[in-house]
Amino acid sequence: MIYLKVVTFNIGDGEYALDINYIESVVDMLPITRVPEAPHEVEGIINLRGEVMPLINSSKLLGVESRAESKGKIIILNYKNRKFGFLVDEIREVIDVSEEDVEPVDERIGVGGRYIDGIIKRKDKLVILLKPSLASEEVFSTGVG
Repeated sequence: MIYLKVVTFNIGDGEYALDINYIESVVDMLPITRVPEAPHEVEGIINLRGEVMPLINSSKLLGVESRAESKGKIIILNYKNRKFGFLVDEIREVIDVSEEDVEPVDERIGVGGRYIDGIIKRKDKLVILLKPSLASEEVFSTGVG
């Protein structure tokens, strides 16, 4: 039985996923306007078809290295009627995930676990399932969004 449908993507050497229900679109890199005194993980703001929204740098948020040669893609997320862009290195695929393929996250993961919903077990690898909220509370509480 299908538990959820996710979009998988790369950030550096890792593979991650987000629930497709929170994704509005995926777009190519857009011009970024830097915002003074924005949180470290906020790359700036973008204008998507007349709508201005914050852009979260996924590698800074998660503390992983991005691929320097990558131009990146932007996943447009809508969480609790708040839109923001999530900058990733590369979009991989859309997959169906069954409930038995998702392992819960426990306290051994540490502070980084606050962004993780679970671990998806695939044939030869593990994919980190991210929470759709990601940094939305921190970003919108600072007035950037």
